[in-house]
Amino acid sequence: MQSFYELGARLRAALWLIVAVAAILATLVVETDLPLLYGLAGFLVFLVCAGAAPRNLSLEDEPQTLPGKRSSENAEISLNLVTEAYPDPAVMLDSAGHVLFYNAAAGAIFTSLREGGHVSSVIRNPAFLDALTAAPDRGRSITVSYTERVLPVGRRMAVTVAPLSHQGHRARYILVLLRDLTESERINQMRSDFVANASHELRTPLASLRGFIETLQLSAKDDAGARERFLKVMAEQAARMTRLIDQLLSLSRAEMNVHVAPSNLIDLNHVIDNVRDATEPLAQEHGVKLQLKRFAAPALVRGDLDELVQVLQNLVTNALKYGADKGVVRVEGNYRSAQGRGNGRYSIAVIDEGKGIPSDHLPRLTERFYRVDVAYSRERGGTGLGLAIVKHIVNRHRGELTISSKPGEGSTFTVVFDAVEKPQEKPAPSQAAE
Repeated sequence: MQSFYELGARLRAALWLIVAVAAILATLVVETDLPLLYGLAGFLVFLVCAGAAPRNLSLEDEPQTLPGKRSSENAEISLNLVTEAYPDPAVMLDSAGHVLFYNAAAGAIFTSLREGGHVSSVIRNPAFLDALTAAPDRGRSITVSYTERVLPVGRRMAVTVAPLSHQGHRARYILVLLRDLTESERINQMRSDFVANASHELRTPLASLRGFIETLQLSAKDDAGARERFLKVMAEQAARMTRLIDQLLSLSRAEMNVHVAPSNLIDLNHVIDNVRDATEPLAQEHGVKLQLKRFAAPALVRGDLDELVQVLQNLVTNALKYGADKGVVRVEGNYRSAQGRGNGRYSIAVIDEGKGIPSDHLPRLTERFYRVDVAYSRERGGTGLGLAIVKHIVNRHRGELTISSKPGEGSTFTVVFDAVEKPQEKPAPSQAAE
């Protein structure tokens, strides 16, 4: 029983702090859409810590009962426990905005965050800094949103600034909570884009199918020749819709993962080999000679094998479809040495002998459903999504996509990725497939 009495005494001693934390968590659940389960979990963790802490812990100094030094130390222990209890990134500041404590989640987002430094060194958004300046005297929490411009992708953050103080007193400490809204906003945008784009692109083939079906049901009901012609066109339109849906799904996956860099080690020579095997039948169909130049040594990059294969396959497929029939498509892998520090970069260029692309179209080629010649693209089975997929996958791999073309001189599409290590020089084998 003595243990229960001691536990009750500790909880009573920290009662005002427990109430304050409960109020803060309730405010966050209501105002910032923090999941209720996270709020309850954070409160229970703090309650356990408060019950295990010494009875004389206090957030504010109480010189009449404790020496100032000991009270300050106990306050710091309590602040640290509160900060660590949150599952989301959390930073505890003093009234001037200097970092006292931060949990592991905050350290993972802001690698330059340091205790004793000012929070403006990692969050420079004016709305956040204004909220932070007014927090000690405001007495209530406030949430602001900002976009962090980190190339090649941005990050959308919601920041709650919660002053910790007795009612009517100036806050000595400020709790900053962060939520990454990037993925949820990207999913919402993807959903709306998918509906808009799919409805637009599917309308034409669906209208064609409906028209042919109505014709077969009425005027061409007994016409065997017309039935054969219509069924062939209907099969082509159905195949077009299938390609479109597959490409939309691939684009959605690429957009969803664009902010997460891959970590696997991939040899780009394996990527070139896979694409050679997959595109040889199409090259033979168009009478195009496919020339491949592999890297002289294993070309290791951080990446996802399936996505890198999709990038190169999309580029080669476009070159085969839109390049000159009976011509040549070259795939060239090269190493670019580092100008300063680093391991250099690997580039893969896909070069065709087609009619080329006017310069005013080049900046828009990676937009969804953008086509230089809509009729010609549809005739060749294009969906207008291939280069958009390439762009998003390359961005996820922290690489670059460059396009150069002149009318009548063909086009060159080049992707570049950072090398994991410098390659060992040796003669590069060349392969050709006809």
